[in-house]
Amino acid sequence: MPKVRSVCNLCPSLCGLEIEVDGGKILRLKGDKNSPISRGFLCRKGKALLEYAACKERILHPLKRVDKAGSIFWERISWDEAFDIIVSELKRVRSDYGPESVLFIRGAASGLADILLTRLAYAFGSPNVTSMGFLCFMPRVYASYATFGSFLLPDYDHPPKTIVLWGINPYATYPYIHQKVLSAKRRGSKIIIIDPFETHLVKIADLWLKLRPGSDLLLCLSMLYVVINENLYDRTFVERWTYGFDKLKDFVMKFPPEKTERYTYVKPHEIRAFLEIYIQNRPASIVEGNALDQGVNPFLTLRAIYVLEAISGNIGVPGGKIRYKNPNVVKKYGPSFTLRNLLPKDAKGIGYELLAPFVHYALPQAVVKSLIEGSDNSPKAAFVMRGNVVLTWPDTKKTLEALKRLKFLFVSDQFLTPTSALANVILPAATCLEYDSICLSPDFPFLVHAQRKVVEFGEAKSDLWIINELGKRLGLQEYFFEDEYALFDEILKDDGLTFEELKKKNLITGEKEYMFFEKDGFNTESRKVEIYSESLKSYGYDPLFDFDDSVFEQDDHFPYVLTSYKPRDFRHTNFRQIESIRKRNPYPNVFLNSKTAKKLGIKENQWVFVSTKTGQIKGLAKLMDRIHETLVVVEHGWWLPEDEDSYLELNINVLTSIENTWRITGSPMLRGIPCNVRHKDE
Repeated sequence: MPKVRSVCNLCPSLCGLEIEVDGGKILRLKGDKNSPISRGFLCRKGKALLEYAACKERILHPLKRVDKAGSIFWERISWDEAFDIIVSELKRVRSDYGPESVLFIRGAASGLADILLTRLAYAFGSPNVTSMGFLCFMPRVYASYATFGSFLLPDYDHPPKTIVLWGINPYATYPYIHQKVLSAKRRGSKIIIIDPFETHLVKIADLWLKLRPGSDLLLCLSMLYVVINENLYDRTFVERWTYGFDKLKDFVMKFPPEKTERYTYVKPHEIRAFLEIYIQNRPASIVEGNALDQGVNPFLTLRAIYVLEAISGNIGVPGGKIRYKNPNVVKKYGPSFTLRNLLPKDAKGIGYELLAPFVHYALPQAVVKSLIEGSDNSPKAAFVMRGNVVLTWPDTKKTLEALKRLKFLFVSDQFLTPTSALANVILPAATCLEYDSICLSPDFPFLVHAQRKVVEFGEAKSDLWIINELGKRLGLQEYFFEDEYALFDEILKDDGLTFEELKKKNLITGEKEYMFFEKDGFNTESRKVEIYSESLKSYGYDPLFDFDDSVFEQDDHFPYVLTSYKPRDFRHTNFRQIESIRKRNPYPNVFLNSKTAKKLGIKENQWVFVSTKTGQIKGLAKLMDRIHETLVVVEHGWWLPEDEDSYLELNINVLTSIENTWRITGSPMLRGIPCNVRHKDE
């Protein structure tokens, strides 16, 4: 039978697929052993991809919301009818309120579709584009550029002599990185886990630091204190390639481990044990995870970690953090392709006052506030591209209230969700089995991969087709393309390829750049690693890593500490509709220390209630012996498709707030929140 090589885009790992097809039907789907990313591996989500695409609950035709006699139902309409409604509403809103009154929202990372949606927004005239980047990945990107002038990545293949997994659980979220860590361990690498939760890889770790959620910056500053005071840093690199080391040296004197232990839960001897491994077993790479995007001041936390890597001599060396020379297609993800120049120079997204000048997205918390308050600049219409933002933005109840105030909402999605259920029009989005595309890995060595269409379900269309068609129907033809294939060829032309040629080649890769700074320095104002950032200072931000320990103040009403955990079998809020996945994970779990549970009278698998100042949810208690007694770990992304209001009782963002927002990247504080837990609903 014919076999097609493609890629799974359910998550950023982009694992390879080998698909057997006959007569337009998929006979078999398995991992591609020739994929340089996954080498034949597929997680449970990938193995359930066909079940997902063929799920009876999928939306396969455009739908229009109808409110009649107090009831809501969905009427099937044609694509032309759907576009007529959308175009008419967007033109009306633009005429009445201006183009900036339309909000464009991206869900979980979708690669090329994300960039094309931004192009649509800017061509339409709206600076109000937003995504999950404010709490996932973008703080890492901005911090790396502010420190190194570029985005650096671990060189797993050397391999590093030490790998530090800081706030990341690749077993559940990044199969590619998980496999690289296992391979490095087999080759003798030391593995260090920095995480309050006992993740899967703890069992092979040489050291596990169980820090308090949200105390990552404080822990790193104490590490820097020891490195500097005990002269453990790379003096040659520091003298030649860093700016502001003397200021850092004075600054970290405030953070000896003996002083910070009460906040971090990490003892001084554990910090020294960490440094004994990290410094003596070089080169080393720190792998930063999503937890670091969501704690206390993520931007400064990540900058501090990057400085630790730099002064320890782990930048540019094989096995350390290196730069990649990307395929030219990557340049297409920049402002020239997104057409930012079409916006007026004074155009600013909602919430710009909380963001650094180099951050160009509307801030979700500010969007929610503006809608609830009915401010003059509040959005009037919105497009949500495959995002379940009611569940994934902070403060579920306020986000729900805000979206209900829009005059018009349309979405592209594959299922009816708490977010898509609010829409006036739903467009059926295709899965990766149903359209051709170009996939680009976002946060590990850049690969450009050909994705191939092998099957069709109903009238589902790719987000690329939807955006391109909408752009043309809005009268913006000059900025869009004859079809998706013309878009692909435009994206690939600087690499000397057409899409047909990429399909034959299958993928193109970036090249490693070791000691990239030796020729022209770092791409920063000082041409060095900017420990002390004059640029940040000029914007009115702290040039180092100022820290306010008031976030750790005790609250007798909420004596425990909340953090979250991503179950392996789900991707954020998705896959709850899939029978093979749900039967393994029927309800959300809440993880507690066994001693804490005994003190509270909580037993294994008992329903418990977790509360914060913002709200209360419930989950099934799971007891653990080796996590801190103050820790409460709630699974991320929960709702039950069979119970339309379940998210108000199960979703962790009922517990989070839009008020705790950190400047520069606008990241919300989602970890380290004071909470309480009980076995009765009080």
